[in-house]
Amino acid sequence: MDDRSRRKHRRFAFQYRIKVRFPGTGRDVQGDGVTKNISAGGVLFESSTPIPKRSPVSFTIVAQGEAVTQPIEVTGEGRVVRVELDSASAQYAIALKCVRPLQFHRFEPKDNSEMKSA
Repeated sequence: MDDRSRRKHRRFAFQYRIKVRFPGTGRDVQGDGVTKNISAGGVLFESSTPIPKRSPVSFTIVAQGEAVTQPIEVTGEGRVVRVELDSASAQYAIALKCVRPLQFHRFEPKDNSEMKSA
């Protein structure tokens, strides 16, 4: 049985910008990256910012481009379940498991820099 048949939620290979926030020493830390895949149960993304395993994370994804008819902001909360360093790219592959259902909102950019895609 392969991994896909054991997964609870279907994954979609979308590459969108993701912004994350997680607890650091004395204050919240913010980072960003690009999603590799998204499901109702979690998100896999790449980032230059490492996040400790089991850390609680809040995140925002702006979905825009050919796959969506209008930009959408997806927000969620999760916990880091896997962190792997790709030494060739110096990027971390970070897997989050959602602890609450994803929330979808109409995206209204504050300025043009938010409209840039991944």
